[in-house]
Amino acid sequence: MSLTDLLKTMQLMRACGLTLIQMEVLVAVKVKGPKVCMTDLADGSGKALASLTGIVDKLSESGFVTRNHAPDDRRTVLVALTNKGADVVSRLDKSLSTNKSVVPASVN
Repeated sequence: MSLTDLLKTMQLMRACGLTLIQMEVLVAVKVKGPKVCMTDLADGSGKALASLTGIVDKLSESGFVTRNHAPDDRRTVLVALTNKGADVVSRLDKSLSTNKSVVPASVN
């Protein structure tokens, strides 16, 4: 990631009121989605389930994701992006794809 990409990401996060960890979770939900269980999200992010629960709670309260119980197993919580969350991830993707990285492709 180039310095320009990093700065654009930080500006987007600030404008949306998101932390880096929250942005990381939104991207993970997009990649793993459309609905991803909390356990899979925790496994993929390397974060403890208890920590991730707090992060997802805040994202849900802010309208970036929804949390619902799986219809076949009420113990399983599924996380999905809302339109607001999908918009942020899309804006991030567009922002990053318009710049060329300063890191050589062989290093990526």
